[in-house]
Amino acid sequence: MKRYLIFGVISITMLTNTMSGTVVAVAFPNIVSSFNISLIVAGWVLGANQLACTVGMPLIGKIGDAYGNKSTALLCICLFTLGSLFCALAPNIETLIVFRFIQGLGVGGLLPIGTSIIADQFHDNRQKYIGLLPSFNALGSILGPNLGGWLTTAYGWRATFWVFVPIGLLTLIAILVLVTKTSGKPSKLDFVGAGLLTGILSAVMIAISLMGNTQQNISWIQVGLILAVGIALLVMFIRRQAKVKNPIIDLEILKERRFLASNMYNFILGVGLLGVSSFIPLYAVSIFGMSTFDSGFVMTPRSIGIMAASIVISIYLVRWGYRRPMIIGTVVTAASFIIMSIVNPHTVLWGWQISDFLLLSIILLVNGIAWGVITPAANNACIELMPDKVGTVVGVRGMFRMLGGAIGISVITLALNNSHSLQQGFFIVLFGTAIILALSLPLIFIMPKDAGELPIDKVQD
Repeated sequence: MKRYLIFGVISITMLTNTMSGTVVAVAFPNIVSSFNISLIVAGWVLGANQLACTVGMPLIGKIGDAYGNKSTALLCICLFTLGSLFCALAPNIETLIVFRFIQGLGVGGLLPIGTSIIADQFHDNRQKYIGLLPSFNALGSILGPNLGGWLTTAYGWRATFWVFVPIGLLTLIAILVLVTKTSGKPSKLDFVGAGLLTGILSAVMIAISLMGNTQQNISWIQVGLILAVGIALLVMFIRRQAKVKNPIIDLEILKERRFLASNMYNFILGVGLLGVSSFIPLYAVSIFGMSTFDSGFVMTPRSIGIMAASIVISIYLVRWGYRRPMIIGTVVTAASFIIMSIVNPHTVLWGWQISDFLLLSIILLVNGIAWGVITPAANNACIELMPDKVGTVVGVRGMFRMLGGAIGISVITLALNNSHSLQQGFFIVLFGTAIILALSLPLIFIMPKDAGELPIDKVQD
């Protein structure tokens, strides 16, 4: 009974994590107008959070292996709660971006730690329960946009941060009471590597932001220097990871072809799942003229599709394998983005004018079903290869997905800011993402076909 209560707490944590992103996505247009800032600067409210999640996943996954899942989960919840509190109090955009980063560290760390806790509790059928976790993320995607639309309309965008403070405190108490403390294997953590990784991603995102700043002349020398710094940090990071005893990223997970394919695929998923999705409320407001509340509510069909599909796929994942769901989901997702890129308000079909809200709801429902088909398979695809390092594998996989989201947000912001109109910008973003998803299909055939793949050490033996 206790392990099911723990599953419930972890599921609520995953739900809250997703809500923290979706409510801010809905409030994003209001944040832009509140601080009277450009889209390029405002994009860092979304990008800083993704950047922190990217760094937090592998680092905190390692902390969990070293000091135990319970202590690490409590650390993540504290970071998330304090970050939410100070985001709500932020007096300017710079402060908001800083504390969105801190909030993101907590969010990013809870994914590998929560998954690792579930894996410990359900040894016999962990594929099923790990696969079910995305359905709670989907529930958060349902509640988040609607809650964000209502809170922003009724109380302002700061309420979208205040709401997570009491939730965070309650989750903290539940973890303290229910989860048994584990000892872990204490080891020296690679904080220097984490700093180098943060510097690499920050350099790339800053360079992209500078290229998109049309309010002043672009200094291509400055952009080039920042990118050069990023490349230098990347070289230092790779050399350090190869030599340090307990690296933040196990290079084995990057070099082994199945892991490499999985991580590349999850990077591309991050561009669409986290990058493009963050701008759907802005798409609804700017292209279809919806209100803030409606832009959140229209996301509901998509979230329902994700939740329903992920539950079904999780139940039958062992029977169906990993490849079939990923192929079907990727193709349908790409098709839905293409439709979104060319559809116009006040569409007339067979002589009937379709409601903008209904039209976008149907497209997003199909998009959500496709994501729900993909995620359980993508989440489980390589876990069997290193069953003794679930936290590390999940952390690196999540890092690449978040990396795709962080870079995606920066590139999308650049495209939207530099286009003649937002409609043209969204066409470029959506159609381009569909092409990238289609190009990712060969990677699926490199990943394990099903859960029958032997662990790497047994293959070597």
